[in-house]
Amino acid sequence: RGAGSTVLDLEDFIASNLLLPGGSLIFLLFCVTKWGWGFDNYLEEANAGKGIKIARRLKTYFQFILPILILFILIQGLL
Repeated sequence: RGAGSTVLDLEDFIASNLLLPGGSLIFLLFCVTKWGWGFDNYLEEANAGKGIKIARRLKTYFQFILPILILFILIQGLL
């Protein structure tokens, strides 16, 4: 971002501020929307086997709150 920047600074900006939050948003939306895997299928797969289970009551959090938070992080990285 300005004088003294190198190609590696640009690559760091792209990876940290665009690819990581953007990829996590795409992955999240794939897991919780009907256009992707769907939350019920995701929950069934995540709760298979032994260990801590994901509660069904977190559906609203995964579908609405978490995407807004990730989008906020993505926008903050661009400003």
